[in-house]
Amino acid sequence: MHFSKIFLSLVVLALAGCAHGKKDCDKADYYALGEQDGSRGRERDNLREMQEKCGGNQASAEKYEYGYKVGLAKHCDKGLAKKDVDKLEPNKICLREKVPPYMTAYQEELVRKRGELEKEIANLQDKKGKLQAKQDELQSAMGQMDKQKATAE
Repeated sequence: MHFSKIFLSLVVLALAGCAHGKKDCDKADYYALGEQDGSRGRERDNLREMQEKCGGNQASAEKYEYGYKVGLAKHCDKGLAKKDVDKLEPNKICLREKVPPYMTAYQEELVRKRGELEKEIANLQDKKGKLQAKQDELQSAMGQMDKQKATAE
């Protein structure tokens, strides 16, 4: 008897969960879900899950996609592009989706960063030349000292 009460309780809980899940489907705001996923830079996994759970239609997928693109435009901004260039690692989603603000800023930032690196290399080469000249001068002085030492012996 005790077993049947537990089993019955589990069945009631499972059915309540299904009813609750159906309510969630009826209230689902696909645009908001897409915007949330996009603004967090996430993949479209939530859309797939909702479609599997609720049997979504083309209209819900289009709403999600529109929200996703709006969210990505917020996420894939100039600041993220700058950080990604500094790390030398582009954001895969922003790059794959070719989000305009990100793509433009990323390209501009690559050009700017490359210019900085070229200047740094030029400065290092200049320092290297000066150090080489100083080394040559010191070696010449040591050579003269060696000659003077040999003549003094």
